[in-house]
Amino acid sequence: MISAKGRKYAVDVAKIIGTVEPIDFRICMVVDVYPPDLRKRDLDGVLKALQDSITKAGFWADDELIDDLRVIRRQKVPGGKVVVHISESQQ
Repeated sequence: MISAKGRKYAVDVAKIIGTVEPIDFRICMVVDVYPPDLRKRDLDGVLKALQDSITKAGFWADDELIDDLRVIRRQKVPGGKVVVHISESQQ
């Protein structure tokens, strides 16, 4: 069951991605996480919603295409943000 906040997040991700032809090659994904505050939080918790939202937006057929995944905690910023860098995998 996805909360209203989770559904809004997926809609926001889809708006950022826009209409694209789904990629079909192996990828490297680097995720910079800028938390909204200094509370303790697991970085892997960010990934599930993010990857599911990217999949739902049609950017890729499945997050199974990720060969190399890196998540980096950055400094806090008001409201928090996530920056995603995607490139073709070199493996």
